[in-house]
Amino acid sequence: MAKIVVVISHGSNSDKSSVAMTIANAARSGGHDVAVFLTSDAVYLGKKAYADQSVYRPFKPLEELVRMFLDGHGTIWACTPCVAHRGLSPEDMLPGVIVTGAGPLIEWVTTGAQTICL
Repeated sequence: MAKIVVVISHGSNSDKSSVAMTIANAARSGGHDVAVFLTSDAVYLGKKAYADQSVYRPFKPLEELVRMFLDGHGTIWACTPCVAHRGLSPEDMLPGVIVTGAGPLIEWVTTGAQTICL
């Protein structure tokens, strides 16, 4: 089993978010320890009701991908300054989304986590 971090910088306006969440779910279902780090516009993926209508076929709806990941005990970190810059607060986020600085991401990477950036 590997540790994997998926760094996402795109919101629901790009299929890259769906690709990234599909990869994160695939790695998680493969038994890997997976964390997702949301930065820039991707912090919206962790916002309640944000991704409800976003679908890029043939991917599953973005909201479903995010919820599947959280329900599967995946870790989602949302960049604190990115959240604040967009006028959001931790209370705006889905249950299970952790608003944090880069510390946890750096810790995972320096202890050998493979990193995928989209």
